[in-house]
Order: sequence, then structure tokens, then C-alpha cells
Amino acid sequence: MCQQADLEARNVIPADLKAKLPASSAFSGAVSPTPDQLSAALTLIKPGWMTTVGVDIPIPAPKKKFPLYPSPAGLGPVWC
Repeated sequence: MCQQADLEARNVIPADLKAKLPASSAFSGAVSPTPDQLSAALTLIKPGWMTTVGVDIPIPAPKKKFPLYPSPAGLGPVWC
């Protein structure tokens, strides 16, 4: 179940917001590519990108995780 469907099932989405959202059933068949599929796509697309598209899009380095704030009871920091 997708997150939106879960929120709908628990009836926690305000009606005005729900009216603006697409139906969660529209996402029921959606899948995300695996890391291997993403890597294969990058290998396939990257060599011809500049000749086909002509725009260089830099790929930023992944953001470093950092503690937002200490957790209660000294259990360690909360990470995001």
C-alpha cells in the first residue's frame, strides 16, 4: 500500500487537500527502479547526453547525513 492510500484508509487527509490529489489507485502499479537498473540507465544515457540534449546537468554529491537534534534519554542523535 502506498503512503497516500494508507492516509486515505485512515481518513487523515483533509477534504480540501484530498480533492486536489490524484487518486491513490493511479499509483498502485508504480514501481521504482533498482540501483542496478539506475546504474545501467546511466551507463546507457550518459555517453550520448551532450550530443543529443546539449545541456550539461551536474550531478551533486549525496548530502551528508547530520544529526538534527539529540534524542531524549541520551539514546543518540536523531538523523535525517
